[in-house]
Amino acid sequence: MTEQLVINALCEVLELPEGSLQADQLLNQYPGWDSMAKLGFIAVIENRFKVVVDGTRVGSAETVRDLIRLVSSGLEKLR
Repeated sequence: MTEQLVINALCEVLELPEGSLQADQLLNQYPGWDSMAKLGFIAVIENRFKVVVDGTRVGSAETVRDLIRLVSSGLEKLR
């Protein structure tokens, strides 16, 4: 369940239609994946999931799955 919620959040930040991203896609394929989008992603995740994600790790993420793992890891710490 978390995977799709993170993908939907990323679609929102990149202003893409829901369902248009897959976990194995490279983030650098999207011109909108810039520093502002990374900050937007961090904000959406913190607001929606109450998880603080490290900006450096978001910046070094290469795939959508990397971001999913980052958020999932933060959720695990909350338990």
